Amino acid sequence: MCQSATLTHTSTTSGTFHTHIPANPATYFMTFTNRINSGNPTMSIDLPMDLGHFHTITLTSNEVTTLRAGGTVTGKVSSSTGHTHTYTISCA
Repeated sequence: MCQSATLTHTSTTSGTFHTHIPANPATYFMTFTNRINSGNPTMSIDLPMDLGHFHTITLTSNEVTTLRAGGTVTGKVSSSTGHTHTYTISCA
């Protein structure tokens, strides 16, 4: 199982820099970890609202397996309101 998930923002196509990761992310990362370990982890996961909009990430079954084994998923892209964000997700 994933003991502790982290989400790292790696890039955006937005002209206004923002990440959708809270300034103090501990509670959000715990929620993210719980979702990875849940019975239905491939459902869309909402990222926090930022600049009046939000993004979602959907994990595949293979990505969940990787994360539950303590691995990393790179290049996870979310698109909304005409721009994208790319993330790396890791589990310890």
